[in-house]
Amino acid sequence: MRPLALPVLLCALLLAHAAAAHAEWIVDAEGGAVYEDNLTRATRQADRRSDIALAPALALGHYFQLTDAMSLLAVADFKASLYPRFDGLSNLSSTVTLGVKHKLGLGAFAPWLRVSATAGALDYGDNVRDSSVVAVAVQVGQRFSERIDLQGGYTYETLDARNGVFDQNSHTIALKGNVALTGAVQLTLGYSARLGDLVVHTAPVPGAVRPPHSRLVNTFDTPLVALRINGTTHIFAAAASYALTPRAAVNVGYEYQISIGPLFNYPNNLARASFGYSF
Repeated sequence: MRPLALPVLLCALLLAHAAAAHAEWIVDAEGGAVYEDNLTRATRQADRRSDIALAPALALGHYFQLTDAMSLLAVADFKASLYPRFDGLSNLSSTVTLGVKHKLGLGAFAPWLRVSATAGALDYGDNVRDSSVVAVAVQVGQRFSERIDLQGGYTYETLDARNGVFDQNSHTIALKGNVALTGAVQLTLGYSARLGDLVVHTAPVPGAVRPPHSRLVNTFDTPLVALRINGTTHIFAAAASYALTPRAAVNVGYEYQISIGPLFNYPNNLARASFGYSF
């Protein structure tokens, strides 16, 4: 696994400071499954592969107030995607995020601004995909009533992979709305647009000259050419959460993703279900 010494050290120092002050521990665990029908991000139907991944996740951190209007969240996230059919695509994400949130007014309906930075690593079964991850994000939001809140944001993310084909730089703009249908049921609708590098796959053509930023991989059940292109991905999402208790909830969600490259489009349908518990 790639070292995370610097971000872990920074997080440890902040957590030590938080422990000395009035702070709240965060321990969240989740277990679920995610289905995707185009894991290869291929345009040809014959090159598409689908699978269900087991998706456990654990978040450990501290939340504390800096001032009456400003708070700090320091959290370490560990997420896995385990694919029964494609071991090479199975991965573990280990990241540390520091975020500062500032309320721009008084009361529960005041707008807020959040700035965060994330650093970490992605470790794959197919180690040519191993990457370090750095991201910065800015979010704004506001609660408009007891039942409705909206938030939007911008994220810049860069992945520095073991092999340059899997290097990625991207800019994402996102908008999300939450509606509390009842005291226990929440509906979330969202849209995001991601602009930047995208890794797609296609079947190799015997005798053909391989384009730049490409390589043959054996991540899937047959050899495919992985190719890094520039594209725009539109993501339309819907999710629902049902609170079983104040600490436990079941969640379901669906996303339609359409990536538009220089020559072709790459659609993907994603469905997820999970159980989460906050300690």
